[in-house]
Amino acid sequence: CSSDLLAIAVILLFGLAPALRASGVNPASALKGGHNPHSRRRLLPVLIAIQVAFCFMVHFAGGLFITTFNRLANQPTGFQAEGLLTVVTASNPPQSSIRWEQEAERLKALPGVQTVALAGFPLLSGTGMNGFVSINGAPPDADMTYFFRASAGWVDAMRIPMLSGRDFRAGDADPGVAIVNTAFVRRYFGGASAVGKWFDKVNAAGKRVRYRIVGSIADARYRDMREPIVPTAYTPFASVAVNGALPPYAGGTYIVRTSFADPSVLARSEE
Repeated sequence: CSSDLLAIAVILLFGLAPALRASGVNPASALKGGHNPHSRRRLLPVLIAIQVAFCFMVHFAGGLFITTFNRLANQPTGFQAEGLLTVVTASNPPQSSIRWEQEAERLKALPGVQTVALAGFPLLSGTGMNGFVSINGAPPDADMTYFFRASAGWVDAMRIPMLSGRDFRAGDADPGVAIVNTAFVRRYFGGASAVGKWFDKVNAAGKRVRYRIVGSIADARYRDMREPIVPTAYTPFASVAVNGALPPYAGGTYIVRTSFADPSVLARSEE
């Protein structure tokens, strides 16, 4: 591991010079008192100074690492990770949302499964989608808002508190309705209730897509633990039909809430 390699490097760095110095001494001359070490003594304070500086750097870096680790480990994620299994899935060929939902129903029948939902990708995976938001037809906000696709039951599966309004329903599709987080409500509605209001998602070409807010949930970490909480709009996993056909999806994530302390038990049982 890295700590072992560091220890070996330190031993070689600060042990090699004294060893070479000792190997250059003639034993017979040293016993007769004829060895003159003054030319080499000047090197000793330099080596000691380098060793002290290196040790200080290692302790300082270790302290920073421990402090950062503790800070990140104690930060709330906004959802309950215990008992949660995320199954990132790819489909070839791509399948409609109906086929994805059928697989979700099959997963619900497995022993130990409490609920199953669909999402575009897992939270804290480093992945993200964003866009500009316009409120009441105003020009788009200068800062981008995060977007996240999720099915009905995702809020419950993640154990994110529903603050007002409702969750998605089976017939909800994108575009149409949205659920927003507390940061979204605070930024765009001054903290007042956002349920029943609407906003536009505006792309780079200026095209607007309208969403009606049906629910408000608590904040949850999106891409990683270092990034601050930003306004986030959650939209339905399923999309509206185009020319009578549902758009296919090549990838998605099953969010499985289990009763197991170690949810990987369920994953192993499916292998």
